[in-house]
Amino acid sequence: MAKKSLLDTIKPARTAEELDKIAEQIHGGGSNKTVKTPTPPQQDMNEQHRLTIDLPRWLVATIKAEGKQNGQTIRGVILSVLLERFKE
Repeated sequence: MAKKSLLDTIKPARTAEELDKIAEQIHGGGSNKTVKTPTPPQQDMNEQHRLTIDLPRWLVATIKAEGKQNGQTIRGVILSVLLERFKE
């Protein structure tokens, strides 16, 4: 088995014509230009399930304090507070 040298693995530099062909393929040059239309914004599928409520101040303070300390999400803090309340 013949040993390959580093020079055997290097590809020769591309010519200007080859680079032009590649650019035409990428940018769609010529008569077959396609016009891309922007996609319309997608509707939020969870929009109908979103709930907006006014939270009591003590709960907002708890969310801010525990969320920063423990890295909990708002949902996690609310669930933990509710579980504590139902245990009592």
